[in-house]
Amino acid sequence: MENLKDRTQGKIIGFLCIVCLVLAASSAYFAFTASRYKVQEKLVNEKAVSTLCESLDAISVNLKKGSYSGDGKALSKIGNELCRQAATAKENLNLLAPENELADEVYKFLSQVGNYTLAVASGKESISKQEAEKLKELYAYAQALSDGMNEICFDYYNGDVTFDEAMGDLDVRSSDDVSGFYMRVSDTAQALGDYPTLTYDGPFADNIQVTKSVFLEGEGEITDEEAAEKAAEILGVQTSVLKREENVNSQIELYCFSKGKTDITITKRGGYLCSLISDSYAYEETISAKEAVKRGEEYLQKLGFSGMESSYYSVYDGICTVNYAWKNDDVIYYSDLVKVSISLDSGALVGFDAKPYLLHHRTRSFENPTVTENEAAKKLSPVLAITEHEMAAIPLDTGKEALCHEFHCKDAEGQEVLVYIDALTGEQRDLLILLYSDGGVLTK
Repeated sequence: MENLKDRTQGKIIGFLCIVCLVLAASSAYFAFTASRYKVQEKLVNEKAVSTLCESLDAISVNLKKGSYSGDGKALSKIGNELCRQAATAKENLNLLAPENELADEVYKFLSQVGNYTLAVASGKESISKQEAEKLKELYAYAQALSDGMNEICFDYYNGDVTFDEAMGDLDVRSSDDVSGFYMRVSDTAQALGDYPTLTYDGPFADNIQVTKSVFLEGEGEITDEEAAEKAAEILGVQTSVLKREENVNSQIELYCFSKGKTDITITKRGGYLCSLISDSYAYEETISAKEAVKRGEEYLQKLGFSGMESSYYSVYDGICTVNYAWKNDDVIYYSDLVKVSISLDSGALVGFDAKPYLLHHRTRSFENPTVTENEAAKKLSPVLAITEHEMAAIPLDTGKEALCHEFHCKDAEGQEVLVYIDALTGEQRDLLILLYSDGGVLTK
């Protein structure tokens, strides 16, 4: 009987030892996994920081070159390079600091700099002195931004802080911190904020709100393999030729892939195409911009983006980039934006950016308008003549939206402007000056 009791106790002790070993091993495994994840995350962030600073430095250098360029064709090449560098910088900035006030200002500047340079260069053999001065002014902003961001990066690399913390809350930092570092960056943000809004590819095209996607929250998650199949289908290749890149876990969780000089991202929730960037050029144009707009609509339908309406398009170096905004019940929602780039030599999809749409798209409900179209029109300047009207929901600096009467107007000299009158209060919410180039066309 005693031996049986001893054997039972031995078994219990043995079992408990095994359980302890399993728990210890599990703890060690999860600790190792968490540590490895932190290391991987830090490596991804450090790469993004490095790429961001390199892109901003390159933008500054190219703008300086542009300010010295007297040839329109040469400046056009610089503008295309600026667009690519700005796209890279924006992608990494969103990864590092998705909810930072200064990042919003930087993003706005990056959204404009390339298009502005292209607009200056388009259709011109030579660049005027006034245009060169404008480019020189842009260079000064870019240089200040590059210098400030390099200091932020230095602070990040040499301090136990995140990149977002390194950027800091500029309103509460004292000028004594790091020899006035935060004050200098704050001054740069103010300079960027004072720079006028430039509208080439549609109103509010540079708008970005730092919110989680309500639209994607209701979607189921897909696997890495399913995302790869989706990416391969879009690119028209086999999954075996795709290179898997580091996934993104910021505002929108993304699976990232590349093939040669083409980068593509697929949302973890819903499996939507979020972005496609292809370093490609068009040669002989075989389709018109009008046909490209139609093909863009077909791509959007195929990719699951319905109810989209084209507003503006621009053509540079044989690539037609079209803005599409969601329209519902005769109201156009400018926050729900998708940009599609089509090659005019093949009709192929060479660029895609659906992040604004994926972040903002949802069903809205506004109060019934209390200000009629005629009443809103009386708020316009007498120097403006109305050419078009429609209802539009526009983003505000507060992060909310306002339902407005959108008036497309002209003055006596033919300058076109968009004026937004609040449909509930009658106040003027915004006024945008439309600056057209030979490559930019209003399509609505």
